[in-house]
Amino acid sequence: MKFANRYYSIELDERTGSIVSYKIGGEEYAEKGMPLVSMRLLRKGEKEKFSKDDSEAPEILTSTGKIKLCASRPVLTSDQTASPEVKADKNEIRLTYKQFGGENILVVAHISFDAESPFIEWKLSYENDSDAYVEWVNFPGLLLCDKTITGGGEHKVFLPIFEGTEISDFRIREKYYPYYETDYPTKGWEGVYPGPASMQFMAYYGKNGGMYIGAHDCELNTKTVDAHRVNRGIRFDTKLFPGTDQAKYAYSFPYVTGAFTGDWYAAAAIYKKFVQSSGLLPAKKVTENQEIPAWIEESPIVVIYPIRGEKDTGDMTPNEYYPYTNALPYMDRLREKTDSKLLVMLCHWEGTAPWCPPYVWPPYGDGADFHTYVEKLHEGGNLFGLYCSGIAWTQKSIFTDYNREEEFERDALHEAMCLAPDGSLPYCVICNDYIRWGYDMCPSSPKTVGIMTEEVRKILSGEEVDYLQLFDQNLGGNASICYSGEHGHAHTPGKQETQDMRKLIASCEEVAKKQGKAKTIFGCEAAASEGFMELLSMNDGRNYQAFNIGRPVPAYEFLFHEYVYTFMGNQNTTYYYMDAEKYPDYIFYRTAQFFAQGELLTLVLRGEGKVNWDWGTPWSVKEVEQERYLKFIQKLNAWRKGEWGSCLRHGELVCPLPVECGKYVLEYKAPFVNEFPEVITAAYAYKGKTLQFIVNPFNRKTQVTLCAEDKNTVKIIREDGVCEEKGGAVSIEMLPDSVVAVLY
Repeated sequence: MKFANRYYSIELDERTGSIVSYKIGGEEYAEKGMPLVSMRLLRKGEKEKFSKDDSEAPEILTSTGKIKLCASRPVLTSDQTASPEVKADKNEIRLTYKQFGGENILVVAHISFDAESPFIEWKLSYENDSDAYVEWVNFPGLLLCDKTITGGGEHKVFLPIFEGTEISDFRIREKYYPYYETDYPTKGWEGVYPGPASMQFMAYYGKNGGMYIGAHDCELNTKTVDAHRVNRGIRFDTKLFPGTDQAKYAYSFPYVTGAFTGDWYAAAAIYKKFVQSSGLLPAKKVTENQEIPAWIEESPIVVIYPIRGEKDTGDMTPNEYYPYTNALPYMDRLREKTDSKLLVMLCHWEGTAPWCPPYVWPPYGDGADFHTYVEKLHEGGNLFGLYCSGIAWTQKSIFTDYNREEEFERDALHEAMCLAPDGSLPYCVICNDYIRWGYDMCPSSPKTVGIMTEEVRKILSGEEVDYLQLFDQNLGGNASICYSGEHGHAHTPGKQETQDMRKLIASCEEVAKKQGKAKTIFGCEAAASEGFMELLSMNDGRNYQAFNIGRPVPAYEFLFHEYVYTFMGNQNTTYYYMDAEKYPDYIFYRTAQFFAQGELLTLVLRGEGKVNWDWGTPWSVKEVEQERYLKFIQKLNAWRKGEWGSCLRHGELVCPLPVECGKYVLEYKAPFVNEFPEVITAAYAYKGKTLQFIVNPFNRKTQVTLCAEDKNTVKIIREDGVCEEKGGAVSIEMLPDSVVAVLY
């Protein structure tokens, strides 16, 4: 079976329907061996435990290798099924698989195309008369040739994890953030949408163009949006979790694949066109949203520090920032040095135990001093925020004597917890064994809603909190995967949990309004995914983590910068892959990256009110160049607050003019090298013109060339206000630690 036009040609296997050839511009992308349709079932009422590590579990041979699965969760594929019935016309091919995978399931795959379009639409329906629920469906099956550096080529992969990541070498990803199958229990950073995968599109591209892969779904169906190396190629996940107990199901949206020319910007523009017509965007831009407090327009600098210990884990002895008011002189100095309002964010402040959800209130130790501290911050014109820990349940802490086992039994709180596929309740994964022991709470449970809303009531009746990161660890706002049939959702994961998470967040915000704290902004860890932005209007960005696996790109901001605020996060995990002393400019580089893409700036502190490399680096490591870095922060935030700052705060991020520059090469702690452009650039649509920022984050001059040949003139705006007009290939001398804006 073949179909083609001037953009692509595709061939499907006559016997199985799998994609055996997918050419774009004459270049082959498909790697043979991936079933067109894969499906995992969950047997009804079966209690057989599932473990990929169980040596006694049977093996199933799939196109991506052997996997161990027990009989209660078989994976079926179209390759195991009798040849499909095929109906085709000039715009559609329909493949009907009967007795799919040997089960009493009818599967129909629809492939739609047009002679003048580079895009193909893939939809599926099934009728399930087996004795099992359909847990997930992977369609279309995409196994593509490895054309990245890993496979000896120059192609790159765009993934929507960490708010936008460009991967050129999968070995780096496999070392620091390996691919995880979407499964129970939630691992945290696997590519689950909506959640840590904040968008639902991917791309694969080289110099001559590439392939766009997106789910054009406005209903927030649960999916895997990720890619990983298998055998000879790269598998692009298109898993959908129907989340229904009904026997009949049909996709309400298409997966779209298509040919395009350009890089990730071009792919994101395809998705942006869909998003703008889909209803996924919040109803109001931030400039129109009266519920967002005015202080955010003043570009406060987020200041993060612990009042116990030095970092995420380890000793939790109170440090020099306790009692709380001990920190006031340090905050005064930082405000003076940065010439900026501060949003002070406390960590390890919880009176229960650090990072041990759901309970946080009252604050640790001296409550009166805590209150005085909050008052003094506000009197000084600053802002106050708190980290919380999301909707998980902690039985006991690793660090303290915190223990809720008695309450758990007394109040039958197991009824609120996410269950495994076999109905059991094992410990969760997130923070397990190094911070706490506990479970994941399901947002569909009334008990979860009751616990969380009561916690918000206690916090906001106690203090004036400007920003409450209530949903830390719920990455992008995501709810954990749950297989309970007692919470009002299906026996398998799906969009109902997302809808219930939205209701939970809204309930917490309603409590805030009743407390007279309607201007308290709620947020989550990682930028809020689609479907959560209108509820979580400011969030703890994790785009910096893309450095762990590739290169961060501002895809999230390209799509959503006008609708939501993000601050640049605590930079946790940086310590694990990068030697700060060997690369002291790296903190300047990533700060420049997130300034240029419009994020609020962040300082993470070590002792004595000094800036630390990140949240996880021990305070004993040689410190950052303090005066230079604070001067750099002051300079960057002056741009945010100045004449041209409104576009940085809420402009429309657009594709910039190319900038030719040198390379910045980093050697990771593992034997991998990654390289980046020496300067950072990003552009914004602004009052009918485009304003492009170029940042030199190094303590040395550098020369760059702005490729503006298609512009008559561009205006170069320097920090001192000096302007000059040039045209063509524009040579710009960048001073050390400097910013230049280009207006055209």
